[in-house]
Amino acid sequence: ALGIPVRELPFDRVHDVWVDPAGYNVAHSAVGIPPHSDFPSYAWPPSGQLLHMLVNDCPGGDSIAVDGWRVLHDLRAEAPELFDVLTFEPVGFRQFSASCETYARQPLVRVNSAGEIAGLRFSNQLMQPLDPTGPSVDRFYEAYRTLTAMLLDDRYAQRFRLEAGDMLMTHGHRVLHGRTEFQPVGRRHLQDIYFEFDDVMGLLSRLTGESAPPPERSHS
Repeated sequence: ALGIPVRELPFDRVHDVWVDPAGYNVAHSAVGIPPHSDFPSYAWPPSGQLLHMLVNDCPGGDSIAVDGWRVLHDLRAEAPELFDVLTFEPVGFRQFSASCETYARQPLVRVNSAGEIAGLRFSNQLMQPLDPTGPSVDRFYEAYRTLTAMLLDDRYAQRFRLEAGDMLMTHGHRVLHGRTEFQPVGRRHLQDIYFEFDDVMGLLSRLTGESAPPPERSHS
């Protein structure tokens, strides 16, 4: 309906999420999943995600959304030295299946040329251990522990229930998502796809007239 291209990934174009005891992905269990970003194992993770709840007959399973940039803003104000560590210490993230694998080694926090917060990658599921002999490993884990505690603080979280038919669109470089534990006593089916927010912003600029096509040239 939006007319924007879907970000193609080698795992699933449309990811169906339901309880699957044989699944390797924690999303296919009923356990709670802490706030995280998807596919930090890409050098450029998908910047947009759309989650569509098709059926939700299970008690529990409330969705969690955390504004990661707000957390980073507060961390920068309270402990700038810890914030800085997260902008330069590279961390490995790996995701794989039987047919494909992705791996990226990047800092958790990305800032732009003006020093503004531009991206956060965070996933306790996919993060790989650091070299324990690295010169800044102690400082990194202090920063990582502080950041994790803040991301799990209810002050930064929004909790809500997605009912059948509800959709949630998030910015994958800013908003972390998760869910509480649920009881798999009924049907629960969620689908998600990925896209790039550049395409959304381009669509908005065309719809609002802010990006008008160039005038036609005269051939006279």
